[in-house]
Amino acid sequence: MEAYGLDLCGISAERSPLVRAIWDHATEDITIQELGYLPKHHQKELGNEIGFEDAQFIARVVDPSISTILVVDAPLDVRELVLNLSRAANGDLKRDLSYDSFVRREIDLVLGALPPLFEKLGSVTLRLQLLRNHLNYLAPNIRIFETYPAGVLRLISKNANRSREAVQYKNAVAEYSRHGWGPIEGPVLTSVFEEGTIPPRRDRSRAVKILCDRLLELKVQTAEGMKLTDDHMDSVICAVVGLAKSLKTSVIDNVWDINEAQAETLKWRGTNKICMPEDYLLVDKVFWNRINIDSDFL
Repeated sequence: MEAYGLDLCGISAERSPLVRAIWDHATEDITIQELGYLPKHHQKELGNEIGFEDAQFIARVVDPSISTILVVDAPLDVRELVLNLSRAANGDLKRDLSYDSFVRREIDLVLGALPPLFEKLGSVTLRLQLLRNHLNYLAPNIRIFETYPAGVLRLISKNANRSREAVQYKNAVAEYSRHGWGPIEGPVLTSVFEEGTIPPRRDRSRAVKILCDRLLELKVQTAEGMKLTDDHMDSVICAVVGLAKSLKTSVIDNVWDINEAQAETLKWRGTNKICMPEDYLLVDKVFWNRINIDSDFL
C-alpha cells in the first residue's frame, strides 16, 4: 500500500518536493521515497497552463492507472469562506461572526493555520485548484486530500501539542548520524540547496532543534549523513496522512470532536464538534513502527 505527499507551500521558497510513502504490513514500517520537485513558477505567472504542467508532472511519476491518494499541505475546499461572505452580502447571517470567520475556515482557526485566500497562501490555494482541475482529466484515479502538517504534529506529539512554537521549524535542515538527528555538520550540498545559501547557524539553531525533536518523535531514520529540510518534513507528513486514510487508522475526517482548549477559538459556536472541509485529513496518533527515509531521498 502506498500514498503520496506534496509540500505545495514550499513552492514559495522554490522547493516543493513530492514523495511516496510505502506501508509494510509485516513490520508496520513506512518507507519514504523522493520523486522530484514541482516545476518552479512565480506566483504572478499562475494560470491554466501552470496547473496543466503541475498535473503532467504528477501524472508522470505517479501511476495514473492505480487508484491512490495524494495529500497536499494547501487549502483545497474554501467554500465555507465563500458561503459566509455570500450570507453577509445578502444579510442572511444567522449569527454574528468575527472577521476571522470570513478569512479563515473553522479548521484553520482551531489549528492556527494561515488564511487560505490572503497573504502568501492565496497563490498556493489557487495553484492547488488549478492542479486538481487538470489532474481530474489526466489522472482521475489520483484523489487529492488536504492536511496541515503543523496541525498533525501538534495532535500526535506529546511535546508539541500545547505550543505553536514547537512546530516552527521553517528554513531548518537536520542531519542524521549514529546518534540520531542533529544540526548539520559541514556544508549543505543537496538537490535543494547550494553551499552558502543556508542562513548562519545561530539564526536557525532553534528551528533546527525543533525539527530534530519532531523527527525523533516521529521515529524517522535514514542513512548516516543524510540531510532533511523543513519542506521534506512537510511532504513526509502529508504522505503518512495519506497512508492513514488508506489504512483507515488514526485518521480524522468529516467531523472532529475538538477539546475544550481548541473550542475556545470557536466559543461563539456553542459546540465542540466541527465539520471538516471536504477532503481534509488529520492524524491524531503514531500508527507506525518507524519511518525509513530511502537512501536516494536527496
